[in-house]
Amino acid sequence: MVVQCPTYKIGEEYAWGTCVSESELITAEEHNLSNKYIRTNTHHPVNSVTVNEKFREHCSRMNIELSEPRHLLSNSRGTVLSWYNLSHTDLDSSQTTYQTAILNDHTKKFSLTALLGEQVGICTNKQMWAEFINKRKHTANIEVDLDFFMYQLPNQLIDNIKAMNKEQQDWKEMDHFDDDMQRNDFVVRTMDAGIIQPRCVPHILQHLRTPEHPEFQYSNFYNTYQAYTSHWRDTNAFTLRHKCSKLQHLLRNEYRNIVEATEAEEARMKGIGGGVYRWDD
Repeated sequence: MVVQCPTYKIGEEYAWGTCVSESELITAEEHNLSNKYIRTNTHHPVNSVTVNEKFREHCSRMNIELSEPRHLLSNSRGTVLSWYNLSHTDLDSSQTTYQTAILNDHTKKFSLTALLGEQVGICTNKQMWAEFINKRKHTANIEVDLDFFMYQLPNQLIDNIKAMNKEQQDWKEMDHFDDDMQRNDFVVRTMDAGIIQPRCVPHILQHLRTPEHPEFQYSNFYNTYQAYTSHWRDTNAFTLRHKCSKLQHLLRNEYRNIVEATEAEEARMKGIGGGVYRWDD
């Protein structure tokens, strides 16, 4: 069972458990942590409401808005999975959306796990995917470490937004293809690198030649990336993240090579034309 981008309704039962309100979650955990999942020398369960409050507190300090909170309480009532959508003034929600999932377990089955990214998912077999995944075992001092643990996620988001915005702006300002030959060559290279299958080549070229949106018509690095993600719109989430990462790595290398070549040429020209010459009579 995969949990991803859910739209849960309070009171409804799902494979992971029942969607509950925060007040119901408080009541259930107060009972279970007092009677069923008792703290031991090696296992220190923490209240999910406390964990979520810490996360919301740090998000508020960083002007991150949380929306659509959903809480799943497992059938054993020992595992809580909380979801939030995140937005920030520096984040263009029309281009990128972020989710976070916080998995808190009292049964010793899972570590306290916080996930954040454009694609976030959790399977019952413990397989997870997200841009950022932080884990902390329920050992001694977890309450002491909780503040910093929940600070890391929103802090990573802010750093990622700043880096992403700068990279996107750099990519928009750098031309990528001068002609069809260069465009075709790049698409073939992504096929050779295993980023796309041969059958995808004509579709990617179609997106590059006739973009879906007018703002994607210019042949720069940013729009090249958008052409691929447009084709991957309905791709399986298990493979999408890996393909996007490989494409980003290839584009970053290509961008860096162009920048370095340009800087080297500028330095060479300065060496040729630079300096002060004095002609003696």
